[in-house]
Amino acid sequence: MADAHAGPGAARPAAGRPPERGPAPCARELTVRTDDGVTLHVEIDEAPGPVPTVLFVNGLNTALWYWQQQREHLTGLARLAFFDHRGHGRSGPATVSGATVARLARDLAAVIETVAPRGPVVLVGHSVGGMAITALAAQRPELFGPRVVGAALIDTLPGRLADVTPLPKAPARAAARLLWRAPAVRAGLATVAFRHRRTSAVPGAPGGHLLQRLARFTGAFPSSAMFALLADVVVCDYYVALGVYASVATTVIAGEDDPFFPVRHKQRVAGLIPGARLVTVPRGGHVSHLHAPQAVNAALRDLAGLASASPRSGP
Repeated sequence: MADAHAGPGAARPAAGRPPERGPAPCARELTVRTDDGVTLHVEIDEAPGPVPTVLFVNGLNTALWYWQQQREHLTGLARLAFFDHRGHGRSGPATVSGATVARLARDLAAVIETVAPRGPVVLVGHSVGGMAITALAAQRPELFGPRVVGAALIDTLPGRLADVTPLPKAPARAAARLLWRAPAVRAGLATVAFRHRRTSAVPGAPGGHLLQRLARFTGAFPSSAMFALLADVVVCDYYVALGVYASVATTVIAGEDDPFFPVRHKQRVAGLIPGARLVTVPRGGHVSHLHAPQAVNAALRDLAGLASASPRSGP
């Protein structure tokens, strides 16, 4: 495992505020239909020449513009693809039965098969998006090496989040299972989180720093199904699939000041992947690609360059 300690990059955006949205690259839009009939919104920025497809996989409750700075930096260097998860953005709605990391992985496979039926693919996943990539490695290991030639895991873990919370493990897992099985609880939490979103964003509000961030995050959930997905994120476990990454170029990007996924756990993941490159981002938070875009862009550019040097696969 190689360890690179990245610089802070661009200035960190103010808390709770995304960076300004610049002009989006000219994108080709299409729709992918999953095997259970949900439509997924996809955007592709084409590039000339034999370049890899770099497919970005969002985190929970985020949008395509979260990748804007990476999109601008990598335009022309690779074929770029972005999609909204089910229940997000312009994709179809999510149901509770479809609110699992395993389901997101199957959606990801459908996107790969549609937007990049041949040629090398690099997967870039943030948070739950990284979990979906690792779940895909568990479901479809044969894709990694022949088709997927690179992976960037940004501020993510392969599951077992109950193990990294400040709560005791058993109660945390029990609460997550209750959240997944009880629609009334999910609906109630969605209402409470939305009502208290503004209050919790005020400095000094009760509940502690982590709970304030969590309330701001969950307050914008589009449906109670997203709470079911959050519950699955807490209890799912794809650590066994980390070995699949040994067959591809893998970069683990770990923000140091992550209130959700402590940096030591992300560094441990890098150590469990043979040959992985670890990029530690000072003050990176949970969204290092927003907080330190220069460092993340450089790492992704290096990864795309490695993929460009690999042989192109057949259909």
